[in-house]
Amino acid sequence: MKIVTLLTRMIFVLLLLVLIPLLIIMFQDKGLLPKTVLSNFKPLTVISDSMSPTLKAGHVVVIRNVPSKDIEPGDIITFNNMPESETYITHRVVKVNSDGSFITRGDANQTNDLAPVPAENVVGRVIVAIPYFGYLVEFTRSKLGMIIMIILPGLLILVCEVRNLARYLEKSEAPS
Repeated sequence: MKIVTLLTRMIFVLLLLVLIPLLIIMFQDKGLLPKTVLSNFKPLTVISDSMSPTLKAGHVVVIRNVPSKDIEPGDIITFNNMPESETYITHRVVKVNSDGSFITRGDANQTNDLAPVPAENVVGRVIVAIPYFGYLVEFTRSKLGMIIMIILPGLLILVCEVRNLARYLEKSEAPS
């Protein structure tokens, strides 16, 4: 019985460790988080292999807002070439031009990107990449994923509470 309790607690902790970042990402995507320390960070899912082998499709990258003057060759940055859209590109800085723009290239690409990236189009610098987490993030954005991410933890909590209630009733009905 102790093994079941231990396994249940471990599963619950693992679910929390997965759910908390997922919820942060979902709320941040919808603009529901207040301006806090977290607003300097933005998690994004990598959808192509242009940065392979460093970043592969399915990775989640966390980018941090940094002043463009702090970006150097070798840094991996995320930028938006069309500010009116929500499409981002994450590539490595090859060169910083004298006007402050950046020459970038995907690690898997043979040539530099066609146009320099103006400093004002830079969203941030990649500070961490989490392999495969992007697949889970994208799944939770689907209707089925959302249902599973709400129902599964709810069922786990319900089972734990029913088990606790059954134990309590057994102890209270047992002769003293």
